[in-house]
Amino acid sequence: YWGWNAEEAQRIKIPTLVMLGEFDELNASNQDLYADLGSEQKVFISIACGSHFLVWERNHGALHEASRQWLTNGSFNGASRGEFRIGGENPK
Repeated sequence: YWGWNAEEAQRIKIPTLVMLGEFDELNASNQDLYADLGSEQKVFISIACGSHFLVWERNHGALHEASRQWLTNGSFNGASRGEFRIGGENPK
């Protein structure tokens, strides 16, 4: 995953949010990276109907809202750890 390996990812101890569209071709490598992160506070979010260009797609609001929550509270919907999927129309 982008020149990283499992050993380097394990050294990451800071809170980390990983998000991507469900149809992003990097999905598998992002899930591997998330699994290897050494941080106790880590969240993985897959956003429905999105690709690698999610910021310009219909569900971009979900990306923005999840980012806002993480940067403001250090959590997503109150959780500071876990894997989540955002789907449906106008997700928040």
